[in-house]
Amino acid sequence: MLRAEYWETVRNIDFKDLVFLDEMGVLLGLMRTHARAAPGERAYDFKPFYRGGKVSVIGAITVSKVLGVMTLDGSMDSAAFEVYISKCLVPQLWKGAVVVMDNLPAHKVKAPAPLIESVGATILYLSPYSPEFNPIEHWWSQLKAFLRQFSPRTSKMVDTLIKIAMDLMNPTHLRNWFAHCCYCPS
Repeated sequence: MLRAEYWETVRNIDFKDLVFLDEMGVLLGLMRTHARAAPGERAYDFKPFYRGGKVSVIGAITVSKVLGVMTLDGSMDSAAFEVYISKCLVPQLWKGAVVVMDNLPAHKVKAPAPLIESVGATILYLSPYSPEFNPIEHWWSQLKAFLRQFSPRTSKMVDTLIKIAMDLMNPTHLRNWFAHCCYCPS
């Protein structure tokens, strides 16, 4: 029922005005889970026993670009979310933009809504338990695979690798992720 209501709302919005926002966590020391070796040989690598801390990453994408990414040590809370909205997202928004986010309690605080609406944008919440409707989830998956290749041990290294990944991102991927989530850019 809620999914149908979400799609009823979204179908009247130009996909170029959709801004998808989400967050992910990165465990320091994150490594590849598989390796390759010559036929008949075994692959060996050092894997630390202690994985380290957590870095939270919050970002937003459109069908054509990444609007902004912010990292912080530890978990994200409503205060960090408000900083992201005011410093990273709002300067990138335009009149008519629709910011789509999930139902995380930190997203539902009152402070960010007036900031987003001050530039003529609106907020739309995904239907509950519907991450498959959010194209940024595909980027997070690709970004985590990229980070695993380098096994970052510090938050500064995570920041550097995310910056590199953003420079390497192909805009065609964004369009494909939108299409895969049924926003169907033509």
